[in-house]
Amino acid sequence: MAAALPLLVWWLGWFPGFLSFDSVDQLAQASSGEIFDFHPAAHTILLRWAGLGSVAPGVVTLAQAAGMVAVLVLVAQRLSSLGVPRWAAMLVPAAVTWLPAVSQTTITVWKDIPFTLLLIWLFAELLGIAAEGITSIQKHPVRLGLVLGGIWLLRHNGVLTVLGLLVVMALVYRSEIPWLKLVGTTAAVVLLVTGPLYGFYTVDRTRPATSEILIGDVAAAYLNTEIFEADDIEYLTTIASRQSWIDLYDCDDSNPILFDSRFNKATIRQDGGRFFVRGLEAWTQALPTVVGHRFCAASYLYLPGQPDDAYLHRPPFAIPANDLGIARDPIVTAAYDVTLRVFQFAEPPGRLWLTWRPALVLFAGLAASVFVWIRRPRRWMWPFGLMVIHLANVFMTSLNQEFRFAFPLYLMALLSLPLVLAPDPA
Repeated sequence: MAAALPLLVWWLGWFPGFLSFDSVDQLAQASSGEIFDFHPAAHTILLRWAGLGSVAPGVVTLAQAAGMVAVLVLVAQRLSSLGVPRWAAMLVPAAVTWLPAVSQTTITVWKDIPFTLLLIWLFAELLGIAAEGITSIQKHPVRLGLVLGGIWLLRHNGVLTVLGLLVVMALVYRSEIPWLKLVGTTAAVVLLVTGPLYGFYTVDRTRPATSEILIGDVAAAYLNTEIFEADDIEYLTTIASRQSWIDLYDCDDSNPILFDSRFNKATIRQDGGRFFVRGLEAWTQALPTVVGHRFCAASYLYLPGQPDDAYLHRPPFAIPANDLGIARDPIVTAAYDVTLRVFQFAEPPGRLWLTWRPALVLFAGLAASVFVWIRRPRRWMWPFGLMVIHLANVFMTSLNQEFRFAFPLYLMALLSLPLVLAPDPA
């Protein structure tokens, strides 16, 4: 109830929720049935189901709020089973939704929200390993496989976290896990959704080329080093002139270079392998430059203060103009008035270190992991292992500084803090 209250107040005041241009684009696909896999088609189909075949973003955001409360209850139960004092096991999960970054993001129509809910569910399952050991997985391999399959499908980079976790589990437990049930369930979910379900909805499987994630790396190497040969440079100029690369490249925001008409992404998509090779050359021949680019792109993960020359993307105040008839229509005006003051308090750049930027929270979570590593059995590190694996994923795939990319990390870090209060093992 305590976790649900702020979510309900925000939902009543900002009905139908927060939407960006991406949100409107996906809702338009869900409404028309013309679904593209640029945004994960599995999520677009979920939007279509949640809206009963029409555009009903308020239903979607309310369902997301309910899902958030459900996974927080699950985490509270798991924390309690680990011996965390009851007050802490309940208070911390109940308190996180009172943070404006959590409440606002939860009622935003983004694929990142159900993706985050599944990651927190997975976090809770790994808390089960901390409590029971490998027995926890042996009891419920199918359930864990379903969660992993959902994570794989709801963001295109979700596969990296899933495979990373499975590899680590294989190295630690080897034959102790019922792999056929676990991996078989994950594979079945992915294949059934991307096969028969996508076929039923005639999903256009056009999506960003995998190599597009290397655009920033290639740009950094192209503009700051001389590693590329003449034929490489000729190829890069067919994508955009060198001056356009210079004008559009920004290490902490790839939107200009990704969406400007001067940058011809079609050339990359026609032959993604060729561009991918340029990316590998950048990583192998200009590693310091590329690493510097990645640290710049992901600086929101480790720099608490908001840089003057960067922008942290978060749920937008206004719903974009659209042809779907979606507009903000508060159900309870008083709820809007109260939360508007919270919104205004949280937004100034000088206050983002406290209200939105995830760095301090992530540092706190990592500090808790060090404490647990020293004081607790090694199996207690599994929830932190998930956080580290996904942190590496977000660090390597961030094209822009967006809070939603860090949202599951932010929650996992907060929810891991009560573990330091558990009694020392006998």
